[in-house]
Amino acid sequence: MAARYGGARRGRPGRIAVAGLVVLLIALVAILAAGLGRPTATAEHVGYTVQGDDAVSVRFNVITDPGTTVTCRVVAVNDSFAQVGFREVTLGPAPSRMTSHETEVRTTERASAAHVDGCSVVDG
Repeated sequence: MAARYGGARRGRPGRIAVAGLVVLLIALVAILAAGLGRPTATAEHVGYTVQGDDAVSVRFNVITDPGTTVTCRVVAVNDSFAQVGFREVTLGPAPSRMTSHETEVRTTERASAAHVDGCSVVDG
């Protein structure tokens, strides 16, 4: 058999492949671990009050790590779900894990609903 197919190979190419795979896995774990340490922010809708044809007041909670500053996007829509108002509001640093907020959004016409479109952590 050895004369026909050649002698048995030593494990060198296999060892190189295994070593490469180990290095790749370590790099992947390092990248994932770096992302896990970053703070996140989520918004929880509480309610809204239409103030008139040109404003709506939105109440919401923000859940994030204490000491984190966030920017939240607040949107007002009409009966057709078209955006009639928008406001970005920066909040923080947060004194506790959950904080309650209320903000007014100016509108171009009477809003029929409003909500927080999301919050993101401010770097720095």
